[in-house]
This record gives sequence, C-alpha cells and structure tokens, in this order.
Amino acid sequence: MALWVRFSRDSTTGFGTLEGESIAVHSGDMLAAPSPTGETVPLAAVTLLAPVTPAPSSGSGTISTRRRRSRATPSPRCRCTS
Repeated sequence: MALWVRFSRDSTTGFGTLEGESIAVHSGDMLAAPSPTGETVPLAAVTLLAPVTPAPSSGSGTISTRRRRSRATPSPRCRCTS
C-alpha cells in the first residue's frame, strides 16, 4: 500500500508517494487518478504538510448565544400558548 504525502518545497506544494527516503512526485488530483511525473525528491529537501488542504469554514452552522436566547424567550407581543 502506497503512503501518500503532501509537501512544500521552494514556495510550492506538491504530493506523491513516500518511497524510502524520497518522494515520487505525482500530478493531478491526489484523490482522483493522480499520475506520476517521474520526478523524485529527497525527503530531507521538503517540509511535510497536512494530508489535505482544509476547506474554508463560514461558521454558518452555528448560532450565536444571543440569538439562541432570543429564540428561547417568547416576544412580549406573542400571545402563543403551548
């Protein structure tokens, strides 16, 4: 089983398979049919990165405490009965 790594080298990022003390560089999409470039890079010449780039988060799934409290307390104009 191949061990996939992401790396940074000379202000660029790349990915490939770890083969002993070197990385066989690949191109394309790491998760969808990557293809080897034929280039190898010494492991000592790169900085290893997290396996995938984190996606931006908008925080839209969270509700602030103030907003949550305002929903829990009925409005004085509301004449709702439970």
